[in-house]
Amino acid sequence: MMLDQAGKYDVSLETRPAHVVEAVRQFTPDAIVLDFNMPGKNGAEVAREIWKDELLHETAILFFCGLVPPTDPRMHEIARGPFRFLSKMIAPKDLVAAVDEMVSASAKSGIASAS
Repeated sequence: MMLDQAGKYDVSLETRPAHVVEAVRQFTPDAIVLDFNMPGKNGAEVAREIWKDELLHETAILFFCGLVPPTDPRMHEIARGPFRFLSKMIAPKDLVAAVDEMVSASAKSGIASAS
């Protein structure tokens, strides 16, 4: 909602972890904001599925974490690829700034969100 309200990006939302990869294939975003704690799969599992896809393997992912501290060393073992972590407790402007950084090198302006 924060990114959609910022009005800077085309945003697509998928709330079912099992459907995220297909949604990303269809939407082809520059970056993905991915919740870490989801029913059925965690964000790292979904990210690995995304990065296994030949067309999506370089897609940047921002893990939006509420319960998992981004400094937890286990996160870097289970989530490999172009990613970063951000707490759900941040101000909306900080989320937008983080996404801006992730897509600044790309000409597209799509963001996918999964939670």
